[in-house]
Amino acid sequence: MKILIAVATYNRQNVTRNCLQNLQIIRNADCKLVIYDDCSSSYDASYLEQYADEVIRFQRNGGIERSRAKSFRDFVYRYTDYDLLYLTDNDTLHDPKFLEILSEIYKTQQAEFDNVLPVGLFNSVFHSYQDNIITETKEFYISKTCPGVSQC
Repeated sequence: MKILIAVATYNRQNVTRNCLQNLQIIRNADCKLVIYDDCSSSYDASYLEQYADEVIRFQRNGGIERSRAKSFRDFVYRYTDYDLLYLTDNDTLHDPKFLEILSEIYKTQQAEFDNVLPVGLFNSVFHSYQDNIITETKEFYISKTCPGVSQC
């Protein structure tokens, strides 16, 4: 399974470095890492290029929504040979087994639903309000919204 990892970045150089170094250790040959930088002023594109397969740097600040929208468009139109789009923020550190976990969720969803649904990874109980949950199994739940630090 091929995963496109899209990291939205904006300033916070030390935090960004920690996130990108963490992803460098975890990712494998089936992952492409693309950074979508929202016109950071605390580093330039060359700083980010050491961590990514590609850096897309916006000329003016436009917010996380623009980075997410560009990631989705690129996944649909440019990176058509990838199975999953994984979106994450530059302040997220990942468990070393997160790619294995995503792979298992993908396989479970295909087997149970014959489809793959969006997945949100949360760093806080405040990201997953019980009122937003539509259905729940022991492996995952389906929510009305998908807030959180990462989505797949």
